[in-house]
Amino acid sequence: MSFSLVQSMGMDRMARLLQSILLDRDKIHQAVEKSVEIIENEVCKDMKYENSGAAVCFGFFVRNHTLALAAIGDCSVILGRLNESSEIEGSSLLSSHRISNEIEKDRIEKAGGKFSSEYVVHPLYEEKVISTTRSVGDFDMKQPHFGIICTPELHFLRIHENDRFLIFATDGLLDFTSKEKVIEKTWELIKKNPTNSTETANQKCKKL
Repeated sequence: MSFSLVQSMGMDRMARLLQSILLDRDKIHQAVEKSVEIIENEVCKDMKYENSGAAVCFGFFVRNHTLALAAIGDCSVILGRLNESSEIEGSSLLSSHRISNEIEKDRIEKAGGKFSSEYVVHPLYEEKVISTTRSVGDFDMKQPHFGIICTPELHFLRIHENDRFLIFATDGLLDFTSKEKVIEKTWELIKKNPTNSTETANQKCKKL
């Protein structure tokens, strides 16, 4: 969760102004991008010459029952919500950053990137490929720059009373199991294990 505390020494206008800045969506987007940039730079210190990278997705509450969700790479955030018939329905809130995503493909092409099947190919070394268009790390695929970035995609979700769960998943799950099956199994586990269950989220994930 994200919280803010402002002490204005009696200056109500200052307090309101600071709160509006702290909770402004554009400012939140900028702050998330800057935070990921700092993480990328820290990773670079130890792994600049390693062929290793990561997909990242995370979320935090801002205000008024609103959740900010961010993703980098081939990962997804799936919302499980009850419909009018009390049946669970799932929807993807963030798109996977792959060549199959036309927006990402167009961005890579404009940056001078090349493709081979489902992979982005290094412009100088064709034996080097990557399946995602955004990542933290993978520095060998970011020199020279041809569109592989660590910039997160951000989505704001207003929590609804019928929302039941969020799934944060990478291609390690969704490449082998359909989104529908993951939603069905998750809902099944939740109904079998009420919120007061001592079973941890990690244990539930292993059952998927």
